Parts: sequence; C-alpha cells; structure tokens
Amino acid sequence: MHLSLKSLLYILFQLFFISIHAQTVNLSLKTTFSEHQREVWEAQFSPDNSLIVSGGIDSVVKIWNRKDGSLLHNLPSLWNSKCNF
Repeated sequence: MHLSLKSLLYILFQLFFISIHAQTVNLSLKTTFSEHQREVWEAQFSPDNSLIVSGGIDSVVKIWNRKDGSLLHNLPSLWNSKCNF
C-alpha cells in the first residue's frame, strides 16, 4: 500500500491528537523568571536539575536557582546569549 505524504501526515496528526487527549495533564505555574529585559531565546536545566540558565536578545545569560526562582548570576555576553551546561 502506497500512501501520499498528505495522507501520512494526516494519519500522524490524528494519532498525535488522540494520544494527547487520552492523557490528563495537570500543570501549575511554580515560578516566574522575569529579570530579562527582552525576549528569552533559550533556557536549559543543569545536569543535576538544581539550576536553570537562560539567554536571550538582551545579551545577558542568567543563572537561576530552579527551586525558588532566585537569580544567582548575570553574565554579560558580547556576541550572543547561547547557553549550555
């Protein structure tokens, strides 16, 4: 049986839609990180899940305490705000 790309995408969408609606997800906002002056492009968790690093258009990389949301460090970036652990 040969399926067109359009048919295959339709089937995948339906399977994805069904799987999402079959699960109950309860989300709640724990902390708001609002110290960036402009849009945030990227955020990542540290390997031990204790820190979050974020960077964006304001050319500052920020390191946060994941548990309480406190800002730990501001690291100015001259070229971009790419952040990785």
